[in-house]
Amino acid sequence: MGHHLAKIHRKEYRMGWTVVVLAKEIGLQEEEKSLQ
Repeated sequence: MGHHLAKIHRKEYRMGWTVVVLAKEIGLQEEEKSLQ
């Protein structure tokens, strides 16, 4: 049971990390636009 929960948590963590990375990239692109 604990192993199953850990699996789900890892999947959600990876999804959350992907969102963070995308948000950072979008933020960098927006900064470049405002600098130009």
